[in-house]
Amino acid sequence: SLAFNRSNPPKIILQCNHKFDNKCKTPHFTIDEVKKMFTIAYNKIFINKDSTLEALDLVKVTIDKTSKLDEQINKLKEEIKEMEGEFRILVKANTTTAQDQNIWKKKYAELEEKYQSKQEEVKKLYDEKDAIAFKLNKIDAFKEMIKKGEPLVAYDERIFNFMIDKAIVHKDKSITFEFLSGQKIDVKVEE
Repeated sequence: SLAFNRSNPPKIILQCNHKFDNKCKTPHFTIDEVKKMFTIAYNKIFINKDSTLEALDLVKVTIDKTSKLDEQINKLKEEIKEMEGEFRILVKANTTTAQDQNIWKKKYAELEEKYQSKQEEVKKLYDEKDAIAFKLNKIDAFKEMIKKGEPLVAYDERIFNFMIDKAIVHKDKSITFEFLSGQKIDVKVEE
C-alpha cells in the first residue's frame, strides 16, 4: 500500500498493508529506493544479455502449451456437440411420446448441468490460452528490449512492467526481483 510522508516535497512510501497494526515486520521503501534498486537489478540482467536471452527462450518453450490446450478444447467441443444431440433427442421424445414429466425434467436438468460445466471448462481453457499468449508477447517484448536496449541510467517504468514477474521484500531491506526470464536478482537498498 502507499502512505504519504508529510515532508516537503512529499515522499511516497511503500509499505505492507499490515504495517499499522504491527503484524508485518517487512521494511518500508521510498519509491525512489525501489526505482534505484530495480535499475541495478535490470543492469545486472542486461550485462548477462546472452544468458538472459537463453533463459527467455527456455521460458517460452516451458509455458507454451497452447497445442495441448487446443486438443482439450477440441475434445470438449466434440462432447458439447454430442450433448446438443442428446438435448434434441430428449426434447423430441417428450413431444412424441408420453413421458413422466418429473423424470424428464430431472434428465434434462442433469444434461443441462453437464452441458454448462463443459462450456465453463472451454471458457477456462480459452482464458488460460489467452494468458499464455499475453505472457509470450511480453517475453518477446522483453527479448527485443534486451537485444536493442542499453543499460539503464534511470528507472524506466515500461521496462519494469514488461520484465518483472514479481518482487519479494526481505527483512534485511533487500528486494529479490524475479524477471520473466526466471532470473532472480537480489538488491539491497544501500547498493
